[in-house]
Amino acid sequence: MIDQIKKLRESGHAIKKIVAILGISRNTVRRHLRVPQALKLESAPAITDAGPGWKQQIDWRLVCEKRHQGYTAKQLYQEFQPDISYPRFCAHLRESVKKPQELALRLNHNPGEKVQVDFCDGIAITEHRTGLQSKTQLFVGVLPFSSYCFGIFVENQKLPNFIRAHESMWAYFGGVTPYVVIDNLKAGVKKAHRYDPELNPTYCDYANRSQFAVLPARPYTPRDKASVEANIGVIQRSFFQGVRDQRFYSLRELNDCFRRFLDEFNSRVMTDYGVSRLERFEVERPKLLPLAAAAYEICEW
Repeated sequence: MIDQIKKLRESGHAIKKIVAILGISRNTVRRHLRVPQALKLESAPAITDAGPGWKQQIDWRLVCEKRHQGYTAKQLYQEFQPDISYPRFCAHLRESVKKPQELALRLNHNPGEKVQVDFCDGIAITEHRTGLQSKTQLFVGVLPFSSYCFGIFVENQKLPNFIRAHESMWAYFGGVTPYVVIDNLKAGVKKAHRYDPELNPTYCDYANRSQFAVLPARPYTPRDKASVEANIGVIQRSFFQGVRDQRFYSLRELNDCFRRFLDEFNSRVMTDYGVSRLERFEVERPKLLPLAAAAYEICEW
């Protein structure tokens, strides 16, 4: 084990990485890497880095090209074999290789065109008699043009709750959007695929009846539904934290409390726009499609 510690250290691994690889404590690693003071003094001249001339011996343009192609620092160090220690080489590599500039792009959404929906873990419900707690899920729908937000706590993410949550959302909005962007959960997508996902037949039938088209987000691509992701984060930081010391004994009690928060949340002035979500929603309210005359009867395929 001591030999393994020293070999990993000589290969340029940090103490934290050695701890993770070998599954031992950090103090153990430090103890075996600690060099007696006398040995430090004797070996000091041998471990000092080379002079400034070592930089001119390396084609840094080629190093940068390979770094951008995916070569690791360790691979580059082994290939070019500079007359310098590995940590010093890594430090100079970080200074020399500039990261590609990242561009931030603001998407412009058409009023009333789509809604983005998603689930997250909810707040537990306490059973009166036994005190046992049961988990819930929070369904959130956001209109990306106005960021107008809807949410409802349900027992789980199964298909009946998924569809009933949609109907509650349409009632809250007062209309239906032509498109719904969903995550790849089983209730909505039977078989996920980056380019050709297969929808759940019942959910597809519900979408046809309600006159909206389903747009599944690409797997592992949260920016496809960035509006709902951002609003879920705000709800978790504000509402979840605000009620962390409260106990709820039914979904109805929890949803009543959340609805009061939601009305205040949508009426709050947004820093980016200088107006509230509700005010921006008034622009897209007339563009929504009419609600269905009756509730959808869930069928099994």
